[in-house]
Amino acid sequence: MAFDRNRPVPWQRLSRIFAIYAVVANAMLFLIDRSHYGVGVVVGTIFGGLIYLCLAALLVKFGWQPRTFAQTRALRAEQAEARVARKSGGSTSASGSSSNGSTNASANRHRPAPTRRTASGVGRQRPPSKR
Repeated sequence: MAFDRNRPVPWQRLSRIFAIYAVVANAMLFLIDRSHYGVGVVVGTIFGGLIYLCLAALLVKFGWQPRTFAQTRALRAEQAEARVARKSGGSTSASGSSSNGSTNASANRHRPAPTRRTASGVGRQRPPSKR
């Protein structure tokens, strides 16, 4: 997609994602190595967040739409349902298409012709080389 300066940037969603990351990262760094944790770590996290927000805003202007946690959870549930339907032999998946379509396509795939380095059949021996 092309750059569109009129495309709105979801600042609240982007800031929330960074805030969760910053809290978790700072808590882990504090718990792992208290002797080196200080103002520099917090300032570095804040500057890293500013860089993240600028890059994310630029990507949004190019058409990127970050998913919410609810959308990610729903997508994961849909994929799990499709996986269960495929394993149980169901005829349709969550999207309504045949679940056997991809397996049949790979089973009926055309095999390339054998070459000098690959045997054309199982157990075929190469003729002795003439030297």
